[in-house]
Amino acid sequence: MGNIYLICAMISGRLFAIVGAYLVSLTLAPQISAIAYVVSGLSTAIPGMIIQLIFIPILVSLLLKNKEVAKAIA
Repeated sequence: MGNIYLICAMISGRLFAIVGAYLVSLTLAPQISAIAYVVSGLSTAIPGMIIQLIFIPILVSLLLKNKEVAKAIA
C-alpha cells in the first residue's frame, strides 16, 4: 500500500514539472522546447524513481522494526 503513495507522488511530481515547463516555454523562454525538457527530465528521473521504489520500502520496514521508532509513531 505504501508503494502506491510513493508512485502517486512521483507521477504528480512529473505532471507538475510538465505543466511548469509548458508555462515557462510559453511565457519566459519561448525558445526552449517544453517537449525536450519533459523528455530529458523523464529520462533522468526514471532511474531515480526505480531506486526509490526499491530502497524506500526497505528503509521504512527497517525503521518500523526499531522499537523506539515504532513507539514514537504509535
